[in-house]
Amino acid sequence: MRIDAADVISDNGAELYSFLRERDIRILLVMGVYTNMCVLNRSFAIKRMTALGIHCILVRDLTDAMYNPEDSPHVSHDAGTQLVVEHIEKYWCPTTISADLLRAFSH
Repeated sequence: MRIDAADVISDNGAELYSFLRERDIRILLVMGVYTNMCVLNRSFAIKRMTALGIHCILVRDLTDAMYNPEDSPHVSHDAGTQLVVEHIEKYWCPTTISADLLRAFSH
């Protein structure tokens, strides 16, 4: 991925929200690690941006959860990540996969 001089990178929720509102951006594609922690709970993440009226979409194949298979519910790491994604889909926002985005952006 190439980062352009015009791109914005921030881990500050207020700063990100101000940027989105200033440019009238209403949809935020969310990806990263860890889905069950940072991607969902940080000030720049799904819960906060949703509360502020930003429509979030999780790009589920570009995320990973912090999960240890030795902990409950004792499933594989991938299955643990899938459980987090299902929780996000049920309670917070829709999801997509990167291949669908690439197809949509190519048109």
